[in-house]
Amino acid sequence: MMITFVLIGILLIVLGWYIWQKQAIWLLSNFDESTTENKPGLAKWAGKWLIVMGIWSISIGIAMNYWNTDSAQIALPLIFVAGIVIMSLLYLVGGQKYLKR
Repeated sequence: MMITFVLIGILLIVLGWYIWQKQAIWLLSNFDESTTENKPGLAKWAGKWLIVMGIWSISIGIAMNYWNTDSAQIALPLIFVAGIVIMSLLYLVGGQKYLKR
């Protein structure tokens, strides 16, 4: 399971870097390019949050490797999901400032 979390983390980091550096907001399903006022700002915002989510995923994967108990194997994925939900909400709310009003 640890390898899965690490691979997901690496994928999120690469995706975040790509969106940030290439301003590929067309990859974001929740934001439309035609309603975006500040495309570079949104790309930077989304890219940073995806990188943070990737680091979070890798951290949970590493923690699963070191805390190899039955309760940790159940608790850590739940902590991962809770963290991702909170980060996604912060990302979505903060991303609204880059849209046309």
